[in-house]
Amino acid sequence: MNALIPIDRSGPFLAKALRHDLDTIANALIETFGLRFAQEVPNLSEPLPRWFDFLFRYVEPKPRLVAFSDRFAKPLEPGAHRALAPFLERVRNGEDINPYQGRGLKLRHDTSGHNHSNRTDYLFASWNILHFHLSEESIPEGRYFSKSADWLAFGIVTDYEMGLVDVMRHPDKEGFSDPALFETLARSWPDYVEPFRIKAASRVERPLNQSEIHTLREKGANPAYAFNGQTYIGPGGGYTSAGTTMRTALALAHITRTFGPLADTIRMPDGPYRSHDAVAQILDPRFSLRLYAGGLGVYEERTRTLFVETLERDVVPRSLRWLSDLVVPSWSLLEVARNKDRLNELFCDAPATIG
Repeated sequence: MNALIPIDRSGPFLAKALRHDLDTIANALIETFGLRFAQEVPNLSEPLPRWFDFLFRYVEPKPRLVAFSDRFAKPLEPGAHRALAPFLERVRNGEDINPYQGRGLKLRHDTSGHNHSNRTDYLFASWNILHFHLSEESIPEGRYFSKSADWLAFGIVTDYEMGLVDVMRHPDKEGFSDPALFETLARSWPDYVEPFRIKAASRVERPLNQSEIHTLREKGANPAYAFNGQTYIGPGGGYTSAGTTMRTALALAHITRTFGPLADTIRMPDGPYRSHDAVAQILDPRFSLRLYAGGLGVYEERTRTLFVETLERDVVPRSLRWLSDLVVPSWSLLEVARNKDRLNELFCDAPATIG
């Protein structure tokens, strides 16, 4: 497991050192959760984008209501109905449904891989729609993913609901670009797609067909979608020309702007870190980022003092609490705690001292 290496943590270099710590932690999280990270493309081999690709697609296990699109006004085929029923029970009961997302979640999609089309899930990146294999077989002990299934459920997942868009036979690769999925989403939940409507569009382009959407995605383009006389951008935020998600790019941009202010706060002589009783008498404190049971903390290595932020007012960009909630959300912390021995010095058991 990765460990922090000695680097310059003096005044002007602290922000860079903290950013380095976060990369080390992200790499350790990739190993902990068993994600494919081949690092085949040097300029795409930073660990944070790989971690975020998994993190943003992971569905936190918690009970959710199920809302049905207008597609379900007509009965499903018997096989689809039979396969869907136990899956919906798992959703309503708050069970872990990630094993039904398919191996792409952990083992096939890789932001650092040579294959452009396998760097992320383009259906999710484009339309914010996840797909789940409706396998009727139990998952054998010791195995994470369900078997591939004849039927897939397509849905939008929020903290409290799953909007079930459709159930379809498992399509080929191009079939995940079927515009009927977006059209059903827009028709069933117009308020959901309204923020993504291009209000200044002077004219409506003809709707793209499945083959065109698939080809544009493969080329790294973000097409607009025409439906019912209106034009929309994808509710998923889209993807970059490198085939990684735009929401990851935005998160990384926010993180880049976090470390300067955080380092400035840490260095302030009368600030909460340097003025703390445990640290105030240290002439050359060494601050780093650490994992702990509640997320990310700032650790002073010489005094073994951990600082954490827990207050609601701190949950804004450029704060330690915001960074912690983004990088290690609550659902990930149980697995982090289980692996604290493997994480070695990246995990800190020292008591929290500020909040």
